[in-house]
Amino acid sequence: MKVRISYSVDLKEVPQESSRMITECSDDLEIVTDLLKDIANDLVEGSIDQQVFNETIGKCRNFLAKADARLSDNSSIVNGYFEAKQQALEQLQLEKETMQQEEKIQRKAELEKALEEL
Repeated sequence: MKVRISYSVDLKEVPQESSRMITECSDDLEIVTDLLKDIANDLVEGSIDQQVFNETIGKCRNFLAKADARLSDNSSIVNGYFEAKQQALEQLQLEKETMQQEEKIQRKAELEKALEEL
């Protein structure tokens, strides 16, 4: 049975955490590559039996399934990271525009007050 585990990191730590996860996948894929090269050589040499062949293929498929699941999780995480950054940028832009509008209103009020005093 598969169970989803989640944890939180600061937004700024997402790229490093994502990189760590991708590196783990890469390491697993190197293991799969080595196993496949070994059984390919063993097949040519005739030094592998059916049981070992099937067990090795099964291990490779399990590694690949786990790597695929982690890559899928990573894709969701990184897309969420980019969306959060975009939302933060849009919020800052909105705040800037609001401040600029408030400053215009304040200046206009100050000018009107100065004109009334003349």
